[in-house]
Amino acid sequence: MQRIVFLFHFLFLITAVKAEEYYCWSISGLNIRETPSPEGNILGKLVYGQKVDIDWNAQVDYKDYEDLFLIGIKEDNSADVKFTGWWLKIELDEKIGYVFSGYLSRYPTFQIEKRTDQILCESFKKYMNRNYIQLNYDKALWDSSIFDNKIRSFSWDHGITVINDHKEKGATLNIIFADMTFNEALLFIKFYFRLLEINNPVDRAELYSDQHYYGLSVSYESCEINFPAPEGRITILKLGQSIVITYHGSC
Repeated sequence: MQRIVFLFHFLFLITAVKAEEYYCWSISGLNIRETPSPEGNILGKLVYGQKVDIDWNAQVDYKDYEDLFLIGIKEDNSADVKFTGWWLKIELDEKIGYVFSGYLSRYPTFQIEKRTDQILCESFKKYMNRNYIQLNYDKALWDSSIFDNKIRSFSWDHGITVINDHKEKGATLNIIFADMTFNEALLFIKFYFRLLEINNPVDRAELYSDQHYYGLSVSYESCEINFPAPEGRITILKLGQSIVITYHGSC
């Protein structure tokens, strides 16, 4: 039922909006295929950070597709956290093809630096300072990392709010996006929490909860991501058009 409601909401949006600008968040690039299928011939590729216009009125055949984001707890396939979306029709360089919507986001990408053995990602603070206008508090206070047991709230344009409670023995952080999809939240988490730098098993038998990140998918509107030392968890909760990302960590 939730899937049907989500699909109905998606179809309602595309009738109201003709075209939107999206960014490719796949580090390895996003294949443009001749047909809406992972087996379709590859016509080209969107590179990381590249913009593409999605003309919603040009979409005809909405074929569902899923891709694994993070393996779930042992012996529970339903706990896997996945990108869910559609094959979207695009036109690029006079070619018409299809891309998977799970790796597209309306939010700008993080700046990254590729090295031979790793990928370095800019900090969340640099990302926010570069892309958005802060609406409250002194910028110097936002840029600091003081642990003084006080709860602070910061807000930016585009309806973004951060509420943090940094203490010596742990921290709680809430990031609220007024208009974000679940897939966009997964992409954001992957870079913000450096999951792209973590090698996680894809074989459930090799998963160890005290050594690896692992997921717990509750529904299409809620999931939990657990991680080892320092022990903690990240939760994603979708409330209407808003997304609340909460981090709980201990030292």
